[in-house]
Amino acid sequence: MADDSPEMLGLMSAWLEDEDCVVVTAASGAEALDAAAVYYPDVAFLDLVLPPPDGFAVCQALKARLSPEIVLMTGMPNETNARRAAELGVVALLLKPFPREAVIGALTTALERCRRDPLAGLRTHFGAHPRSR
Repeated sequence: MADDSPEMLGLMSAWLEDEDCVVVTAASGAEALDAAAVYYPDVAFLDLVLPPPDGFAVCQALKARLSPEIVLMTGMPNETNARRAAELGVVALLLKPFPREAVIGALTTALERCRRDPLAGLRTHFGAHPRSR
């Protein structure tokens, strides 16, 4: 999960951990890409406004690799963001402030997609053990 707000990282981490998720956090796009290269996430929650690269760039980079399911988040709703998110095939674009139920709903949808994805088994196997570089 990547967000430049420590409060948002803490809140969402708590919500996701309550759902038995292993959560790795990042405060920038670069940190998110580094973490994904080590942990192979099945699902990634990304804020659109991040220290470089931004959430859209991180989403594109992740989808080019093992293609995790992506949930984007933004506090600045607009039609361009919604259209671009749809073009990238993300699970959802959550508009801040959002309730816990919206996060859990997006997580549930993402996990259902993962179950149908043949790469999910690889991410689960290799993601259980951080890779050394």
